Amino acid sequence: MSTRREATPASIPAIRRGNALDVGHLPTYGFGTRSLMWWGTAGMIAIEGTSFAFMIVIYFYLRTLAQTWPAAKAAPDLLWGTINLVLILLSAIPFIYSDRAAMNLDLRQVRIGMVVCSVFSLALCGVRWMEFTAFNVRWDESAYGSVLWMLMGLHTLTSSPMSATRSCSPRSCSRGRSRASTSSTSRRTPATGPSSC
Repeated sequence: MSTRREATPASIPAIRRGNALDVGHLPTYGFGTRSLMWWGTAGMIAIEGTSFAFMIVIYFYLRTLAQTWPAAKAAPDLLWGTINLVLILLSAIPFIYSDRAAMNLDLRQVRIGMVVCSVFSLALCGVRWMEFTAFNVRWDESAYGSVLWMLMGLHTLTSSPMSATRSCSPRSCSRGRSRASTSSTSRRTPATGPSSC
C-alpha cells in the first residue's frame, strides 16, 4: 500500500479560524478505513457472511436428516464450479492493479484495470449460468435441491450487482479526478483522488 500523504488525507489538519474550523481545503476522499465506502463494504461483507453461515448450517443440518445425500440423481458436475473458482482467483490480479493505480491517482491505469475487472465479472456471470445447469436437481425436488439452489442463488445475487458497479467506476473516477484537479490547482493542496476507487 502506498505511503504517500494523499493515501491518508485525514492527516492533513484543519485550519482554526476563531471558534470555527475551516475544512474547505481538506481532501474530499479517503482510502482504506478513512473512506465511508470501505466501511459500507465491510458491513455488506458481514451481512453476506452471516447469510452464508446460516445457509451452510442449514445444509449440514438437512444432511443429518436425509437418508441419502446428495438427494439427486447424480452429484453436481464440478467442471463449471472449478472454472468459476479459477476465474475468481485470477480476478484478484486486476483488482490489485486497479487499487495500486487508484492510490497513485493514475486515472488511465484505473480505467484499464476496471475494464478488465468488468470483463472478469461478466465471464463469472456466464460461467455461473452454466453451473446452474449442472446441478442435476431442481430447486423444488427436495430439501437438498432447495438449499443448493438457495446457496448458489444467494452468491449469484450478491456478486452480480458488483458487475454493474465496476462498469460504472471508470466514469466516476473521471469525474472525481477532474474535481480533484480543479481543487488542487486553486487551493495548492495535494492532488485529491476519486472516492469511488
